[in-house]
Amino acid sequence: MSTYGLTGKLLIAGPTIEDPRFDNSVVYVCDHTPDFALGFILNRPFGDMIMGEFLPALGVEVSEKNRNVPILTGGPVEMERGFILHTDDYFDDDHSLSTGEGLALTATKDALSALSTHQAPRQFAFFLGYSGWGQGQLDAEVKDNAWLVAEPDDDLLFGHQFDSKWRAALGSIGVAASRLGSCAGSA
Repeated sequence: MSTYGLTGKLLIAGPTIEDPRFDNSVVYVCDHTPDFALGFILNRPFGDMIMGEFLPALGVEVSEKNRNVPILTGGPVEMERGFILHTDDYFDDDHSLSTGEGLALTATKDALSALSTHQAPRQFAFFLGYSGWGQGQLDAEVKDNAWLVAEPDDDLLFGHQFDSKWRAALGSIGVAASRLGSCAGSA
């Protein structure tokens, strides 16, 4: 069964996930086609790095409001590249990708600069790196129960309760973490 409809969905790491980099992770899928899938881990801070320490080195001003916003590890691919997942009240027609209802992904310095202006999106998360899957890889992982699929909400997408996001995501689909091993089934 094809699962190409995963754009805009959450992936919740199941007990059969084979890559330890994704243990207990929650991933937002920004794009899913027959050829590839692209997503971002929502519950992995990039060490203790915050925007106020990182963005000035890029020549980007950081507002006081965003100074302590954590930077997240989006995944193991291209960890030197930055990406912003945000509400679509900020949208650059040439550079933003619509990822789901009311959400967009942008990876430009202009978007980073906009975070400190009146053009800033209502909510955002900033990532270094991304999670990527080759042709058919994500479909196979979902079929093998490595991932459970859920609908996103603002807390799971943009909240800073990183230690509890995995359990909260499981709870959103009625699964208790303590029973996950015994109830894993087809997503």
